[in-house]
Amino acid sequence: KGEEKKKKKKKELFFNPLMLKMSRLRLLLIRHGESKANETPFTISGQSNHVLLTELGTKQAKALGYFFAKTGFTLDRAWSSTAVRAKETARICLDELKLNGGEVPEFVGEDENLLEIHMGDWVGREKKDVYTPEMLSTIQVDPWNFAAPNGESQFQVEQRMVNFVSNKVIPLLSECKKETLSVALFGHGLAIKCFLRNILGSQPSETWKIGINNTSVTELFWSKSEGWKLMCVNDCAHLLQLGNLLISLDHEKRVG
Repeated sequence: KGEEKKKKKKKELFFNPLMLKMSRLRLLLIRHGESKANETPFTISGQSNHVLLTELGTKQAKALGYFFAKTGFTLDRAWSSTAVRAKETARICLDELKLNGGEVPEFVGEDENLLEIHMGDWVGREKKDVYTPEMLSTIQVDPWNFAAPNGESQFQVEQRMVNFVSNKVIPLLSECKKETLSVALFGHGLAIKCFLRNILGSQPSETWKIGINNTSVTELFWSKSEGWKLMCVNDCAHLLQLGNLLISLDHEKRVG
């Protein structure tokens, strides 16, 4: 009887229904719409948190919200960086999603950890004057830890992005009663790239080779059993309805 009880207990543990109900995270990393700073691609902008969206950027954000609604997308939680262009992208996108019958979260949080890289004393300077052959050689020695004077490194950006997701987003799964918890983070191009570098474990020098266009969606899934899975990068399908001009690769040159 003792052996039978042990076998029965093992069987119960193996088929524990709670294991089948463990929630997974669906994380959407969304870059802000085109901003005024993106119109001057030859100038170093860095965070420039006061910069507004352009008319095109507003259209891009609306297109994303409309696309989410028409594809049956649901969103449980959302955050944006504290930069105006990211907050406006989130607001416009979610307003359009709600307007077209989609489900949106009641509260959209803001967090400085989602901001773009801080370029310190280089903000406002022409790239050609800063990125001289000598400076580029210096950066390439250790691109991950290099920081502009009074700015921050890509490593520091990566750490704050990863810490935010680990400490604020993933813990939400412990209270989730759904199979999948969908969370959107409205942020910035290089910050998204730095987060992906951590997930992929890629070389720091490869970070710049990832394309992240305005209002593009990068989708990942996370579960306790499998960890991170990257599903898609730089998805711009929602912009097709607005014409090819809106998904020009030229936008990728405009970091921020």
